Amino acid sequence: GLACINNVLDLDAVIFTGGVANSFARVQPRLREALKARAFAPPLAEIPFEISKLGEHAGVIGAAHLPTERAPRDSGRLFPAPPLPG
Repeated sequence: GLACINNVLDLDAVIFTGGVANSFARVQPRLREALKARAFAPPLAEIPFEISKLGEHAGVIGAAHLPTERAPRDSGRLFPAPPLPG
């Protein structure tokens, strides 16, 4: 899980949102313990854990923001139709 991702990508931090952010105090010690057990080297186990300032609302805010990130050629469609051949 998290240790494998960190071993490969050497993350600068892990940011928790949603329900995990709400119960982070209970989850954090076990996450840290698992990370220390599975990290390739001690520095990789010391990655900072952060809680999103958006908390449990991060997913909803991101979903609401998604349509504003669409290119004009997409005509506002979430899944634009592929171009026609020829």
